[in-house]
Amino acid sequence: MPKRENQPRRTRRSWRDIARYLVHQRASPEAIARGVAIGLVITFTPTVGIQIALAIVFATLFNANRISAILPVWLTNVFTVPPTYAFTYWVGSYAFPRKGHTFASVRHQLSKLILRHDFYRLDLHFRDFFELCKDLFVPMMVGGLVVGATAAAIGYPLTLRWVRRHRARRSERIRQRAFHLSRLRKRPAAEDAATGAAKAGNPGDAGDRRD
Repeated sequence: MPKRENQPRRTRRSWRDIARYLVHQRASPEAIARGVAIGLVITFTPTVGIQIALAIVFATLFNANRISAILPVWLTNVFTVPPTYAFTYWVGSYAFPRKGHTFASVRHQLSKLILRHDFYRLDLHFRDFFELCKDLFVPMMVGGLVVGATAAAIGYPLTLRWVRRHRARRSERIRQRAFHLSRLRKRPAAEDAATGAAKAGNPGDAGDRRD
């Protein structure tokens, strides 16, 4: 068996790599932050299965970065669906209550749906999810929009500040590196000039050599 040291250190992209990839997008900091905000709103809505398509559509409409809009959508998966949508239902139920449904009961039902099928059978997960959410769609949607808008209001300025700071640091590192390289290039020329001046200032040495 190959040793673990010989295997790739990273079998999947870490969050740090994702963050760097996001910062290096050819888009303005405002467009990247706008995309993150759009993705945060969508990820809390009960639109599992079409969230990526929605992120692309709204990112295009609002002139946002599509990649940064898609990334937050992955926060919603088979593991995070039960607590996430139970919470959004609980928030939305204050405006649109449903009898017989509480935060605990909705979370329990969603957890049972997750365990009903194999992990990779996403089609069955989506089918059961929409079947359960027929009666809960309105409070989930309202709560998801409230929670998502709150997350977006927090995520937009944080992302904007982080992208600007990271790019400023990167520009400063590039500037310093270019400055050091220019000094290294000038040093041999300066040394040659100093050597030539020293030889020109001591003509007697050259005469002694000829003698």
